[in-house]
Amino acid sequence: MTERRIIDADGHILEPRGLWIDRMEGRFKDAAPRIERHEDGRELLFIEDRPASPLPISSLGSAGLGIVEDWDDNQPGGFDPRERIKVLDAEGIDATVLYPTLGLFVGGVEDGELSAAIARAYNDWLAEFCSHAPDRLFAAAMIPMQDIALAEAEVRRIGDLDCFRSIFIRPNPYCGRSLHSRKCDPVWKACADFDLAVAVHEGAVGNMETAGVDRFENLFFRHIIAHTVEMQIAVLCLIGGGAMERFPSLRFAFMEAGGGWIASWLDRMNDHYEGVFGAMVPWLSRKPSEYFERQCYISFDPGERTVNSVAELIGADRVIWGTDFPHTDGTYPGFMREMRESIAGFSEADRDRILGSNAATLYALD
Repeated sequence: MTERRIIDADGHILEPRGLWIDRMEGRFKDAAPRIERHEDGRELLFIEDRPASPLPISSLGSAGLGIVEDWDDNQPGGFDPRERIKVLDAEGIDATVLYPTLGLFVGGVEDGELSAAIARAYNDWLAEFCSHAPDRLFAAAMIPMQDIALAEAEVRRIGDLDCFRSIFIRPNPYCGRSLHSRKCDPVWKACADFDLAVAVHEGAVGNMETAGVDRFENLFFRHIIAHTVEMQIAVLCLIGGGAMERFPSLRFAFMEAGGGWIASWLDRMNDHYEGVFGAMVPWLSRKPSEYFERQCYISFDPGERTVNSVAELIGADRVIWGTDFPHTDGTYPGFMREMRESIAGFSEADRDRILGSNAATLYALD
């Protein structure tokens, strides 16, 4: 078998310093996300004149560069589509689907109209970014889940733009509303209408309610907890809440939270469904794992040791991978080498699925 396209299912861009100030409608400019240097010297992202996160952002996109002191000194391939193509070529990657960096902090904005204006500006800029290589650069659209009517409207606004192959949402509650709420259904229906996947992507600790992080101050603990625990809750919400029962054609992906936990989590959900707790979710017509095997994908980072055992338990056709480039904690250069080493024990057919064809199905790139 000849190896098909190699697809990075989870790459990132770096938003230009003036993106939102330059592009947002006039009445929202004063509240636009902006990078400012804090009084202690750290660069922070401010939204509505408040820090969106206590984390300094200067080096978030410095993969392979070490620590940098200024946002603009991060990897050029995060800002410039031409430079991004050079990275893809050097690593042997045919296409990438792009997620935000600073945009992952927007979920904590409570004003629905402001969050929608932020999303429109971001999505318009990202469409232009992808237009430089429309057969290789694809995108996940930002959706203002703070206001479901505005979120649905944004899905329908960008739905016909070929570069957008999914939306992205945070797993955390938006304005107190968790993803299991049926109030989210208009968004899921709009995605189904335009054949857009729903990608759940956590961010670093910031301005959204995040399970477990209140127990710690140290970022080592908080970052480990935030991604995986919130993603487990999102899987529970979207399967247990019935979104996949009501929208059986909709594809879901769970990104950048590791993948080794998914098999045991589905087992636990199955045990509850088949036991005394099953009567509490009468809207589910099948085991939780069956929804996952029909509609869902789990993302692995290069180098994760559990990819073999998880693929054996849930199926290699459910596994995708992402580079996380240009984020600091990703491997670069060499993420393709590391990924190939991780899946060396798979059959050729399964390697092909994990490296490309699963992502092609998820994002309707076939």
